[in-house]
Amino acid sequence: MTAKYETHPLDENYNEYEENKRIESGNARRFADDLLRVVKRSYRKHACDEDSIGWEELQDEMMDVLCNVMGDDNFVTVFGSKPVDNYKGDV
Repeated sequence: MTAKYETHPLDENYNEYEENKRIESGNARRFADDLLRVVKRSYRKHACDEDSIGWEELQDEMMDVLCNVMGDDNFVTVFGSKPVDNYKGDV
């Protein structure tokens, strides 16, 4: 079963087909695992103020996972910046 995602009305160029194609490509489990990992780390940093996780490190991890799930073009459409602007390496 494929999850449906709602787009923001301002995201006219958002390509839901591309995102669904990426999810249906057999990577859904990996995407879910990566998203869960980053959400847990985000919670630990934000709510628990864990010093072992840096803000820039977390930003890079979030960007990497979002780009993997959404695609780079959709990332730019939603967030307004190229994902490679601050990219420092693979997660």
